[in-house]
Amino acid sequence: MQSKIVITSYKDLDMDGYASTVAYQEILRKKGINAIAAAIGNLNEEINFVLDYLEIEPIEKINSFDEFNSIILVDTDCVESTEIEKEFDDQKVIEIIDHHIVNRSHLYPSAKIQIDPIGACATILVERYQHEKIIPSKQTATMLYAGIVSNTINLRNKVTTKRDIQAASFLKKIAEIPDDFVKKMFTAKSDLNGVNLRNLIEIDYYERSFFDKIFSMSQIEAVGINSLVKDRVEEIREIIKSLTSKNGPDYQFINLIDILDGYNIIIAFSKETENLLTKVLNIKFEDGLAKTDYIIMRKEIIAKLKDYFDSKK
Repeated sequence: MQSKIVITSYKDLDMDGYASTVAYQEILRKKGINAIAAAIGNLNEEINFVLDYLEIEPIEKINSFDEFNSIILVDTDCVESTEIEKEFDDQKVIEIIDHHIVNRSHLYPSAKIQIDPIGACATILVERYQHEKIIPSKQTATMLYAGIVSNTINLRNKVTTKRDIQAASFLKKIAEIPDDFVKKMFTAKSDLNGVNLRNLIEIDYYERSFFDKIFSMSQIEAVGINSLVKDRVEEIREIIKSLTSKNGPDYQFINLIDILDGYNIIIAFSKETENLLTKVLNIKFEDGLAKTDYIIMRKEIIAKLKDYFDSKK
């Protein structure tokens, strides 16, 4: 076990991170490199849907890096928000593959780094297959396709690039994706009944320093966001309040994305947050709510916030 490389993503990874982890394991193993794909934390309903569709078992979960001497991170720039971080040796990270513009890859001086500002990390892995002239298995192609369409809201959001579209087209032929696959996957991730809503927000919730300020930027991607807000907005506010640290972040909001009808509802938790997002996103709040007629992802909001705060320096 000591010779193995572990490939993993952030805690409670999403479909893109899961698919990228599995894909890079497949690539490395085909090249004769001893690597294992592993997850930290929980798997969401979207991943479970794809695993059930493929009739395969999930990758193993780990809570320690002790048995590995090398670590590869995909769809993330660091290991954080987990007990595993306390024992984490940053010298073990030998590679980072990611697609987030704002990142902390400088924390890992030994790592080979590829960070491309595209829609999905899975797209980078597809290009790795193509560069190595390796054909992904049908199962892995399905997961990669699911990762790309999940992260790009079926190739509709603004972070979608030509590279994502080409990768999805390449995978769809290999995986033989049925026409109703995406709708079924999106519906599966949209079960927010009962405690599911709290569980989803709790898994996603974090407070992190950006631009010398503390932000809390939660996100939900689901079907039927209008109804969710109409029926449960106060519950959402109470859930966020219960998760907020004692001192609280400087800015706090939750980004709700309707993945079928293609719009956002953003809930701000302070006037300061409303004012900031009004300036940065050119949106109008009423009773703490703002609605767009387009999709904007959290990663896009972070990029716009970066531009805004950079302009103030």
